[in-house]
Amino acid sequence: MKVLLTPEVITLVDRELAAQPPERLMHVLGTVRPDGSLIVIEGLIDWEAEASSAHVRPSPEAENRIQRLERQQRLSYLGVIHSHPPSVPEPSHQDFVALQDLQRLNPHMLALLVGVVVQRNHSGSDPEPLHALKLDHGRLSLHGLTPANPHPRPVRVREAGDRPDFWQAAEQRVPDGSLRGLHGAHAVVIGAGSVGSNIAEHLVRAGVPRLTLVDDEVVEPVNLTRTVYDYRDVGRKKTSALRDHLVAINPDLQVTLVDDRLGASTASTFRHVLSDASIAIGAADDNLAMGVLDVLLHECGLPGVFAAVYKGAAGGDIVTVVPGVTACWRCTVGPRQQGTLLPALDYGTGRLEGEIALGVDIATIAVLAARTVLGVFCTMADSDRFLERPLVERRTFVQVGLTPGFYGDTGLFADTPAQHAWQSTWVSSLGDPDCPECGATAVKQVEVAEPKHWARAKLGLARGRSQLRNLLTRKKRRSRGVSEPGAQGHAVSIR
Repeated sequence: MKVLLTPEVITLVDRELAAQPPERLMHVLGTVRPDGSLIVIEGLIDWEAEASSAHVRPSPEAENRIQRLERQQRLSYLGVIHSHPPSVPEPSHQDFVALQDLQRLNPHMLALLVGVVVQRNHSGSDPEPLHALKLDHGRLSLHGLTPANPHPRPVRVREAGDRPDFWQAAEQRVPDGSLRGLHGAHAVVIGAGSVGSNIAEHLVRAGVPRLTLVDDEVVEPVNLTRTVYDYRDVGRKKTSALRDHLVAINPDLQVTLVDDRLGASTASTFRHVLSDASIAIGAADDNLAMGVLDVLLHECGLPGVFAAVYKGAAGGDIVTVVPGVTACWRCTVGPRQQGTLLPALDYGTGRLEGEIALGVDIATIAVLAARTVLGVFCTMADSDRFLERPLVERRTFVQVGLTPGFYGDTGLFADTPAQHAWQSTWVSSLGDPDCPECGATAVKQVEVAEPKHWARAKLGLARGRSQLRNLLTRKKRRSRGVSEPGAQGHAVSIR
């Protein structure tokens, strides 16, 4: 666990705790970020706090101030810092008991801290421990716990730097429900081209704390018209160039690079890559690779989002796959593989040929795919209902028209008044009962098998795929009898 203290909080701790006789107590508030780190933003000295060997209860005045800060500034209560005599520089057993009791009574809290401040050791004989922060008049030692690690452990603490803080900015502009859905999220992006690079950028700007980027190509001049790269990246590996671009947005982003191509021969390698992911995004111009990814998703019990752009960027589609809940990618898009919507196949490389198209049209599909990924994260955390109904109804194939008169496979809007471009149709995919990935046998196996943990939506807490299936089943039961007006009342399905 990493803990940052603002300079204002450090000054307050030094002045009101380290420079004064023990024992004084300070409540601390801040935020738990999607990457699992904490930042302490406010400190409240509580002169009237009730303390015992088992708990610390804020005074009524402090309780009111804490609730006001939580409500007005969207801060979370993070614990206490108090002063000890110099002979007791670390939290006591009673401190740990009180912290664990607080976590037990408040299981919604994602992290809790207990800190001890002692006056400076003037002898100079004892070195400061690594988890201690030096103050002008003493030192601060912090321990913390999380639901995944309920035993208090020393945490390294440092001062929040002068550089702009991405997470603090995100907390001010990104909806709270979205940020809660991204705690501990890890997205694997397969393909770092025009679609994948744009998806990755929007995921990072939304607050996804960890990415794995997969691609085996280098940046070429033609890529500059519709990707996030610039001329300085030409000739570089796409993965490393994209990493540098994303880290420039959020310096605390965790990025892993895989300079390889997904295929049948590398499936075992990518099975390991996906082992601790929360979601995989298929954005490569290689349908064989996407088919391998589809199989791996079901082997790992991992949700996935696939994004594709049609010939000339006339339109595109987005497919959401949740093993045991939805149809697989192959059953959803299989009937279209030999159609005329997709770009031509380069038989030399096995990939789809590059199309002449506007970057803004391709970016539109990427943005919608990124929003879908965020919707899956928030559905797992039950913090956002953007994708709840489509998942319950298995309407997981989204076809988007980008040019005038493009109505996709369904032609649903062809005779609808006041239409021009940018339509979307959410189509239900029933799948194939005999499919080894999503058919009746496969679903039955998912129900009886031990759940595989496929998401870490909250600081290491995992929600198994059978749990999400149960969640969506309950929501479906509640929604029975509630009709949703569709376009012209049509129910469109494909097999």
